[in-house]
Amino acid sequence: MLEVRERAGACSSVYFEPANSYKTATVYSYGRHYPLLVNISDKWILNDRGYSNTTAKHISYARSYADYVMAMGSEQNRDTTPATLLKEAQTERAEQAEILAKLSPRATAKIPATQTRIAQLDATIKFLKSVNK
Repeated sequence: MLEVRERAGACSSVYFEPANSYKTATVYSYGRHYPLLVNISDKWILNDRGYSNTTAKHISYARSYADYVMAMGSEQNRDTTPATLLKEAQTERAEQAEILAKLSPRATAKIPATQTRIAQLDATIKFLKSVNK
């Protein structure tokens, strides 16, 4: 389990916000505009949508703490409630399935990577559905 101290600036531009009214705790990278890890029911969901080299480093470090992975929201929508994350994961999964369907059989590197991403999203969606009841 990830152990993060409950104080701002705990780690070079990464900080923790304790559980809110939706019972989600969040680790942010460079402010509230980028949720890096979201804790729901003692499971961590990693936002692996990167924007910069530094954020990519934060993602790389946080990956080992993540139970699930997805790309979270646009810059305008950083709602980390379970219901919103479920919709976003379902949207990304549909996008990945469409990409997979369009790939040429000769795209030998892209096909396994896309299949892996779909499997990651399927696990994330299953978890989010279980906490959204």
